[in-house]
Amino acid sequence: MEREVQAPNIYDNLKNSFGNRMCTEFLNFLQNYELTHDDPNFETYAASLGEVDFNAPVKWYRHTVAEMLRQEKGALFIDYKHLTLFRWNDPMFLDNLFSEYSRFEPYLRKAIMQFVIMEGNPVKPTTIF
Repeated sequence: MEREVQAPNIYDNLKNSFGNRMCTEFLNFLQNYELTHDDPNFETYAASLGEVDFNAPVKWYRHTVAEMLRQEKGALFIDYKHLTLFRWNDPMFLDNLFSEYSRFEPYLRKAIMQFVIMEGNPVKPTTIF
């Protein structure tokens, strides 16, 4: 009996490609967002960092993820203001994210998992919720 071969679904390929671009863009944000004195919550965030030289760039989400894992927490807080202040490679990133968050949430989670691993932390599949 001959097996029926289905043509690839072009829409699925495009959807995955677009989702992967969103993942890459969000990963870039996590790796490169720098906390500055202009941040409206700077004092609060700075206090949570302890002894840090603020004359050098502070990669905020590197500190945040390290603290999240140290405390064995499974949620990463992303400051909305940070999203709006960041210089995105894709100028439509935020529009796409806000208009179709549920579509891109799995790709955002994937970016967080990749970021945690890149920072040298072991990740269990259930670590990030």
